[in-house]
Amino acid sequence: MLRGRRRRRSTAHHDRAATAAATGTSAADPAARYKTELCRSYAETGGSCRYGSKCQFAHGVGELRAVDRHPRYKTQLCRTFHARGFCAYGPRCHFIHNVDELRRSADQVTNPLRLSRRI
Repeated sequence: MLRGRRRRRSTAHHDRAATAAATGTSAADPAARYKTELCRSYAETGGSCRYGSKCQFAHGVGELRAVDRHPRYKTQLCRTFHARGFCAYGPRCHFIHNVDELRRSADQVTNPLRLSRRI
């Protein structure tokens, strides 16, 4: 038996810190993130999730809730992704990996050339 060590539970499915970073909310406020992301377990197993109706993640697009994000979310290129070809945050990254992720900030709506100079 290991003394002094806590057994870490698998959190790949419910990674609170990464979800908090992606949604711009506090990790201490799970209600703000409730059903704002698709359940990977449900999607990967074809409709099965061990948490069932108590799962904090959406089981289908119909259950997804909108997320309030920072006005500059996905308005600048991800330096890591474009320099190295990958980003550890993946789809949860706050920056642009592909052009289809582009969101227009209020500044870009008034000055559309600003982003085009960066791309």
